[in-house]
Amino acid sequence: MYCIRVNLGDRSYDIAVTNNDVVGVGAFARPLSPSKRAFVVTDEHVKPHAERVAQVLNSAGFEVGQEVLRSGEEQKCLRTASSLYDCLADWNADRKTLISAIWPGSSRRLTIGAFLSSWCRRLSSLWSIAR
Repeated sequence: MYCIRVNLGDRSYDIAVTNNDVVGVGAFARPLSPSKRAFVVTDEHVKPHAERVAQVLNSAGFEVGQEVLRSGEEQKCLRTASSLYDCLADWNADRKTLISAIWPGSSRRLTIGAFLSSWCRRLSSLWSIAR
């Protein structure tokens, strides 16, 4: 794993880049997240990868919730965003909740990223591209 530092003064953060290290996700996330909760959002094509990430986060001490979306362009809509807001609210997620987005491609990841940043001003997130 290597880190890239994004220097923004008091809002600086690291981007960690790794390959084939699902087990390392928990060890990376636990000291960085003030929350005891993590919410994994994924689509049906990479659900097995997301379930492994959820297990690792749970082993690292997070209480883990998960939502699996259908794949496809039709999911990029306000109805899907509303459904995810409802899931997070029903699960009592707050602005400190770690959110992990597991996606097979970059365009969907960017769409979900816009949604996630609207949930909490200081985004705590993990991203994973499953192939």
